[in-house]
Amino acid sequence: MQQVIAQINGLQNRIRYSQTDYDNTKARSIADILRDIEQLEQNRSIYDPQIEEIKGRMESREEHLSELKKQHETVEDEVFLTFCQQVISN
Repeated sequence: MQQVIAQINGLQNRIRYSQTDYDNTKARSIADILRDIEQLEQNRSIYDPQIEEIKGRMESREEHLSELKKQHETVEDEVFLTFCQQVISN
């Protein structure tokens, strides 16, 4: 019985929160919502070019890192080859 009462209380709380959310949403005018949307679109127009620039720099750095990795692997191969040659000659 206590479990049922607790569930009913929980549901009543959820109904109160939902009603408050509904009232708050209803209170906002469409003009306010449209103004918010316009502001978000303006922010997006500001940030989109910056995002593209950052993506370009990241791609350039990834290419540079890839080239450095190839060079590193080449040096490792040369060192290992020299090591092997020394082991064989001894």
